[in-house]
Amino acid sequence: MRIGLIGFGTIARELVARLPGTIDGAPPATAAVPSARALERQAGGGPPDGLDAAFGNARELLDWGPDLVIECAAHAGVEAHVPACLAGGVDVIVVSVGA
Repeated sequence: MRIGLIGFGTIARELVARLPGTIDGAPPATAAVPSARALERQAGGGPPDGLDAAFGNARELLDWGPDLVIECAAHAGVEAHVPACLAGGVDVIVVSVGA
């Protein structure tokens, strides 16, 4: 299963840490569209720890082929990325309480 994330702050990092070791017999792959702030905190230029990949926008995330996208960003993340994910035929779970 491929799980896409919108945002990679505290909520998303906790979610990734709590994913089961396997889903349908294989470890889940995770990728995110992290905020600029999350990317600034990351060292080394690769995806943030815990992710298989990081992308700059929802289109790139969709090209990666997620089975599900979980929004963990805020209003701006919902507005910027959720409509594209839904239009791309991917189910989205909105986690942000205010969103």
